[in-house]
Amino acid sequence: ATDPGGWYFEGRAREMQGYVYTDKPIYRPGHLVNLKAVLRWREADALLPFDRKQVEVAITDPNDKVVFRQQRDVDEFGSVLASFPVPAGAALGYYRIRVASEDLEADGSFEVQEYRKPDFEVLLRPAERFVVQGGKAVAVVSARYYFGQPVANGEVKYVVHRQPYYSPLRWSDEDDESEDRWWYGGEEALQGSTRLNAQGEAEITVPLEIDENGRDFSVRIEARVTDASSREVAGNTIVHASYGRFLLNARTDNYIYAAGTEATVTVHALDYVGAPQPNVPLTVGVRRTSYGRRDEKKAVLLNVVQAVTDADG
Repeated sequence: ATDPGGWYFEGRAREMQGYVYTDKPIYRPGHLVNLKAVLRWREADALLPFDRKQVEVAITDPNDKVVFRQQRDVDEFGSVLASFPVPAGAALGYYRIRVASEDLEADGSFEVQEYRKPDFEVLLRPAERFVVQGGKAVAVVSARYYFGQPVANGEVKYVVHRQPYYSPLRWSDEDDESEDRWWYGGEEALQGSTRLNAQGEAEITVPLEIDENGRDFSVRIEARVTDASSREVAGNTIVHASYGRFLLNARTDNYIYAAGTEATVTVHALDYVGAPQPNVPLTVGVRRTSYGRRDEKKAVLLNVVQAVTDADG
């Protein structure tokens, strides 16, 4: 038996679905907001044309005050258009758009901000660019007004992101990387807060755990400083966490060899800034890899030799 008054039977036969958007995500006071809503009826798993002729469009500011309300016509495609001139003294922050038909609603939003040139700059200086895993990345946050004074006692909020690091020295003897050009985001690893001292400085320490797969990674430390007038400015820096103290790159004198010929392999030991590492004992192995059916891989170790790096690494 089923209770006819149960929640399942109290649901609406159809619901209004709406996509509400503006021509820009952010505006300044005095700008014109052009908005559009596309409305449909949802019945079960189907979307059907919206057949009501008018809806109410309302906009509320960050203080929940209604700053715009109009009845707008719905065209034959279920679309609604409206424009809202942002007043010169408008409150800054997020604005909510509400498109309503009786007790049914669809929502959207936009932001109003007033751009002002930053009054100060934020710099992050890492104590070391490369740190062996198991150690700590240390960065000093420094914030100074453009007229020279420190941002004393400013609030600092920081976030740390992590992603894999592939040193260009593994393929070349030249370190030609640019610090930010390869950064694509990474996963969040840590966040925290602190406060600047009287000299406008603070120290951020990030523990660098040992990677379980034995691979290098990088951390990007971003700090946002807020001064006494509530202005916020951000700065960032990157520190690379290496699995070891140095790395190896190996190059052959050719790519393809005929059976019975000799291959010469040059191995370089370098630290992560490119300095040669002399007197490093090496074990060099040659492995033959073959592939069978269904990409079955078979590896056979052919030869192993011992060597030591010279003065040039």
